[in-house]
Amino acid sequence: MKLVKLSCNHDSFQTIEFNSNGLTIILGSKSDDKNNSSVNGVGKIQAMRLVNFCLGTKSTSLTAKTLKHAVPHWIFSLEFTIGKTTHVIDRSGDSNIIHLNGEKLKLAQLHDWLNVSGVFPKVNNYTYLSFRSLFRRFLRVEREDSLSPLTLEKETAYTSLINNAYLMGLDLTLIKQKHQLKEKVEANKATQKLLKQDSYLQEVFKTSSNPLAKKKELEKEIPKLENNLKNFTIADDYHKIEKQAEELTNSCRDIQMQMAALNFKIESINKSLIQNPDINNQQLLELYQGLQQIFKPEALTHFETVQKFHDELTINRITRLEKEKLQIQNQINNLDSEFTKISTQRDQKLFLLKEKRALDEYLILANQLASYQEELEHLNKYITFDDDIKKQNLEIKKQILTVISSALEYVKSDPLQDFNAKYQAITNVLYPHLSSGIFIETVDSENNMLTYEISVELETDGSDGVSDAKVLAYDWLIFNYGNHNMQTLWHDNRIFADIDPEELAKWFTFVFERLDKSDKQYVVSININNYQDMKSFLAKDLALKLDQRIKVKLLGDKPSNKLMGINFDKPRKNS
Repeated sequence: MKLVKLSCNHDSFQTIEFNSNGLTIILGSKSDDKNNSSVNGVGKIQAMRLVNFCLGTKSTSLTAKTLKHAVPHWIFSLEFTIGKTTHVIDRSGDSNIIHLNGEKLKLAQLHDWLNVSGVFPKVNNYTYLSFRSLFRRFLRVEREDSLSPLTLEKETAYTSLINNAYLMGLDLTLIKQKHQLKEKVEANKATQKLLKQDSYLQEVFKTSSNPLAKKKELEKEIPKLENNLKNFTIADDYHKIEKQAEELTNSCRDIQMQMAALNFKIESINKSLIQNPDINNQQLLELYQGLQQIFKPEALTHFETVQKFHDELTINRITRLEKEKLQIQNQINNLDSEFTKISTQRDQKLFLLKEKRALDEYLILANQLASYQEELEHLNKYITFDDDIKKQNLEIKKQILTVISSALEYVKSDPLQDFNAKYQAITNVLYPHLSSGIFIETVDSENNMLTYEISVELETDGSDGVSDAKVLAYDWLIFNYGNHNMQTLWHDNRIFADIDPEELAKWFTFVFERLDKSDKQYVVSININNYQDMKSFLAKDLALKLDQRIKVKLLGDKPSNKLMGINFDKPRKNS
């Protein structure tokens, strides 16, 4: 893939026509008015972002959001070649319009087309590989993309590994295998966690019960419940009989209370019969004799009459008590007969209740049995599934160890030997006295998804310039010797800014010589300050050749001299 032209349907936009091969320089320059000129915000990085935008950046990206807000109706066009075929992608600022070679399509369809375009062969064979994931390494748009040679912004360690391994032509089989195996382990963990969220199992784990112990307990209780239900006889009128028995019991209790009261009366009568409050004849005679000294004799002549009257009173009292006692006893006998009758009826009812049971009681037992059976079923499924998962994980562990063993053998073959030598040659151009290298080691941990750990080294004292040079050298290595059909590499000023001008001059001398003998395209967007400082260390003829490679000069003195031809950072309602 090569870039041909970046343009826009808005007249203020400064079209960029890229040199078909060699160096293309986009220069952020200053006007003669030093008081009203800046090299910042003129559009150098924006040009890179627009190319990335046309080649399928997500609609949720910062670039896409900014364009949608500022210039929603502008249509940006990128003309490029793949092999000998020219293609054009048009995309509006709000992303509502996306055309490929004049044909309207959706963003996902554009991604699919780019994936099979041949720029990066066979990327569809691997997850986490795509045109977009690889292209971003040739166009480090965001600042975070330039912090490390290997890892881009928001990129996982595995994505970084497989993308760089692809570009370096490493065997991806073991990388893919270990990752897939570890994904299975993680999926099994997620499944186990999900199973434990089952309402039945939650109670088991909440009480820290062992599932096997709970299973044995249920297997013991279920047969008991089944046997109880088997021998269960239901009485349809159970509650009616139960109520009748209760009423009969209350009647018996009332009769017993009445009989107790009557018996108490009989006891009182018996006590009254035993007691004799009357005065006998001898006592009465002695009383009369004692009174002779007080009363006249004629007053005491009626002793016999009084004695007779007294005897009659005593006889009448005993007769009355005996008669009353007889009446009470008859009442007791009647009540006792009634009690016997009612208690017999009650006992018959209770016997029926003993032999039969209520429907709702049956339902309670049946529901309990069903609950136990369902809980046991869930436990059996969990235990069986858990055992299967453990067996799977053991088998996966064996497979991972096999992958690690194969990876160790692969690393012994020194697959990066050629890349390492070429990388050292590139870094020696800038820093001949600093050690450097590209290394690959096997990650021998079965708990890590990575098969290898790749490192790009350049001895440094921690200065930003050397770190940036490491990115430059690695990108150039992949650009020229990597596994791809990408013919374009773009570096922005942020990578050059902290590199000493003398080293930067060495870099441009080096790349200019290499590009002169190739069909590749190297795009550089650079500030005038860094460019002029670097040029002072170049041979005059080379400095002249570099000036001839400047395609666009962007100035900050007024909006029309910027890339977009407007103050892009200001909101625009009409575009």
